[in-house]
Amino acid sequence: IEVCRACETGQTKQGCLIRNLVCSCGFGCISDYRYDNFQECQNALKGKKKDICKTNNPCLHNGSCIQISQQPGYKCRCEGTGYFGLRCSRETKKILSYKEMV
Repeated sequence: IEVCRACETGQTKQGCLIRNLVCSCGFGCISDYRYDNFQECQNALKGKKKDICKTNNPCLHNGSCIQISQQPGYKCRCEGTGYFGLRCSRETKKILSYKEMV
C-alpha cells in the first residue's frame, strides 16, 4: 500500500494507478489514483504499449515518474529533489533562516 504525503486536504482517495505497466492500488492524491478499483485500472492498461516512465523517464533531478491516462501520459513527483515543475526542472529557492543570515 502506498501513502501520499503531498496532497491538499480533501484531495485524497483510495484507488489505483498505473506505474511501470502495472496497476498499483493504495491511498493517495485524487490526481494520481485515477481508477476506483483494480479491475478499472486493468481495463485501462489494455492496449497500452509503452510506459513513458519506464522507457524514457521525463522527470529530471531524480524526480519519480508516474504513468497517468491524461496527457502528457505521466506526472513527476519532485518532493525532496529541490526542484519543482512538470519535469522537476525548476530549482526551488532556499529561504534563509535568521541564523543563516547573521
